[in-house]
Amino acid sequence: MQSRAKGRARPHQPAKVTPPVPEAAIPRRRLFGALDRLRRRARAVWVSGAPGSGKTTLVATWLAARRARAVWLRVDAADAELATFFHYLSVAVRAATGRRIPLPAFSPEYLPDLDAFARTFFRGLAERLRPGTVLVLDDCHAVLPDAAFFGALRAGLEELTDGLSIVLVSRGDPPSALARAQANGELAVLSPPELELTQAESLALARARGFVEWWARVEALGQPVRG
Repeated sequence: MQSRAKGRARPHQPAKVTPPVPEAAIPRRRLFGALDRLRRRARAVWVSGAPGSGKTTLVATWLAARRARAVWLRVDAADAELATFFHYLSVAVRAATGRRIPLPAFSPEYLPDLDAFARTFFRGLAERLRPGTVLVLDDCHAVLPDAAFFGALRAGLEELTDGLSIVLVSRGDPPSALARAQANGELAVLSPPELELTQAESLALARARGFVEWWARVEALGQPVRG
């Protein structure tokens, strides 16, 4: 499997908003091309795969290879509370840009119309971030599929411009709240089978780790190598 990309937090910057630094990762150009195509086709890309399949490492190395501007947020269970999610999303934007961008703060008064708040927030992001910026929400599986979190994302997707895209990384499939976005072509999916290592990628990884003999034995047995 590929090594987990690790984040190195800067002083006074939470690890939650620190982009990971892949260690001993191989460039998966086949999937870089797939992400490029999906990003051109849809406003958001959902990257799905089992634990250890290299999802986070793939996205981090793709961004580095493309020299793309990125805002990175590692999602956890606390983000099911929308005030927490939007707060840390603002923190992630500030960490990535080095400046405080005026974005609305979520409060209970917005509860009756979550969609309106999400549209306003993401519209502000789209207007103020530089063209070509990628917003990455890693570990989306940490939030339950029926959480309001995904409804807010659905509404926010409708406000994205061509200059801003979202990559969502998860162990599972897109939740039902995003089904319409997927059906309308606003959300594209990079599925688990596509993340499986090819023989060439397996050999490159084995060489990088010094496991060439191990890889040769696996190949001789005809066993598939899955991440």
